[in-house]
Amino acid sequence: YANADTIRRVIANETMNSTDPVAILVGEDRYVDAGGAIDRDLFSDSGDKWVNPEIVQRLAADIMEAEAKRVGEELGLAWIRPIASNYTHSDAAGLYRVILPQPELTDAQIARLDAIAERQNVITEEMADDSLDEDGRKILDQEYDALENEVRTIRNAAPVLPDELRSHVGAFLKLTPKGEMVLDPEYYSEEPIPVGGTGDDQGDEEADGVDRNRAGGSGRASTPPAAPPEAVAPGGKPLSARLYDELAMQRRDILAAAMLSHPALALDYALFVMIDDRTSSFSAYGSTIRAHSPQDPAGGEQPATRARSYLAEAHDGLDASWLEHKSEVDRFEAFRAL
Repeated sequence: YANADTIRRVIANETMNSTDPVAILVGEDRYVDAGGAIDRDLFSDSGDKWVNPEIVQRLAADIMEAEAKRVGEELGLAWIRPIASNYTHSDAAGLYRVILPQPELTDAQIARLDAIAERQNVITEEMADDSLDEDGRKILDQEYDALENEVRTIRNAAPVLPDELRSHVGAFLKLTPKGEMVLDPEYYSEEPIPVGGTGDDQGDEEADGVDRNRAGGSGRASTPPAAPPEAVAPGGKPLSARLYDELAMQRRDILAAAMLSHPALALDYALFVMIDDRTSSFSAYGSTIRAHSPQDPAGGEQPATRARSYLAEAHDGLDASWLEHKSEVDRFEAFRAL
């Protein structure tokens, strides 16, 4: 219900909720000191209305512009654009996205991954012990999950921007729903950046900014690796950042629609994800389906039963040859061929 006073205020000047990210960023004290008025909600701590949104927006712009200038100078980037949103799609339209390759694993990281794999194997063997009580099983399960998270963190390390590109690219300073300023991890350029040469033909071929698989270079002549097929339009010209994202979403929706008309394929994939996830820690399936080990209510050693013996025999009789393949695609195809 909107009374006459509410309608008058909306017509005269829109209000802003005190829980709006922009309002959280500015803060009530700063807003009031700048002459802003507040329509208090006597029945809720989060229902206050800030009557002068133009003041909030001006203060927020000053805060974000100052932070953008500081970050830009600190990182040595060509520009930092502050946006009062957590999404950059519309603001990135017309820019050239810089896709950086994943950094190579260091010797220390490789050694750590090997140590994690060994420890996970030990945990798996310990959890198979029927004499393990419920508390011990829970502790091991938590340790296993923590190790998996560490593996993902190591393998998903953020790419490093080469120093020679810093003066040619920029990024967006976003505002999260919690009112926090966060630098977007993606880099963009306003003009195409040739890689490995200065020829006009090469600049046309790399019109999406930096080559999608290679960023930077020493200026010496080199042949950059070809971009993936999904990132190149007919004729060899790379796609823009926005079109690349839109096509990725369309491919996802097409795949989901195809799965609807092939229930057998969908069921096979669901089973594959649940099984393969328990044997591989480095795979990304694009699905949240998981099948964790059961949390038995009774811990310790349990008496042998016909059902347990039957399940053990069935497990030992399974054909696990498909697990020998390295890639998820090869394992899935081998799994379906069983």
